[in-house]
Amino acid sequence: MKFVWALFAHGARRLGATGLGVLVALALGSPVAPKVSRAAEMTYPVSTAAHDGRFYVADQELPGIWLIADGRREVFFQASKKYRTPLNAVRCVAIDAAGNLLAGDAATSEVYRFPKGEKVKPEPLTGGKVGVPVDLAVDKQGNVFVSDATMNCVWKLAAEAKKPEKLASVTGPRGLAAAGDGTVWALSLRENPLLRIAPDGTTTALVKGRPFEFPNDVAVDPDGTLYVSDGYASAVWKVTPSGEVAKWIAGKPLVRPLGLTWHEGRLLITDPAAKKIFRAEKDGSLKPVAP
Repeated sequence: MKFVWALFAHGARRLGATGLGVLVALALGSPVAPKVSRAAEMTYPVSTAAHDGRFYVADQELPGIWLIADGRREVFFQASKKYRTPLNAVRCVAIDAAGNLLAGDAATSEVYRFPKGEKVKPEPLTGGKVGVPVDLAVDKQGNVFVSDATMNCVWKLAAEAKKPEKLASVTGPRGLAAAGDGTVWALSLRENPLLRIAPDGTTTALVKGRPFEFPNDVAVDPDGTLYVSDGYASAVWKVTPSGEVAKWIAGKPLVRPLGLTWHEGRLLITDPAAKKIFRAEKDGSLKPVAP
């Protein structure tokens, strides 16, 4: 029952429509925009990407993507309610090295690209080669990394490549983060949950055992400190480069923290259960940045 509730609380809110693959899918990220109009409400935001003052928010119950810009929220892409149509089960968004918006979709087993974040028909990038894309990460060379809950792996889609290649096997993969040194950090739902993936695909565990209750996403700062969102613990953990783990932020106003991303040097936390996006200050205090 605990596992079933975890899936429900972290994305499996349309079981009949999306099937088993969607049960294990999730995502990462959060928007920030002051004085946002409340005319349009997000229902279950799970991931956000920010670029040039524009914030793209994946909402699994829209289904589709919101755009927040200039203090206004509007629907950027409205997906069909019909399963196996593009972005019917969007789970993650990111910005690539060229400033394009990327979106991972469990309904079509695909990663899509919106050129320069424009409202156009999205371009599929992998030919449906991924299973359930849970999270996306992009490194400074333009490589795109995809955690895949069906294939239990992390894919690498090299810049300008037409299809992804398997980078590493990861059982129960969740969030991803790309570090400046070429390392990709991956979360797993299994024992030894925080993994370092080298450029050659070699995988080593930084964190041993099961210190997290239900890890969702991971973010890394420039000094190598890692942050892990934990839905069961209603917390964000901090992990030192040597692997020491401690709760950084816990309890209300967090309910089920999910997506993590950076904006102007601050960690943003998407909490779909709270229906809020929080900005974490350096002292761990939280400020809501979008309703």
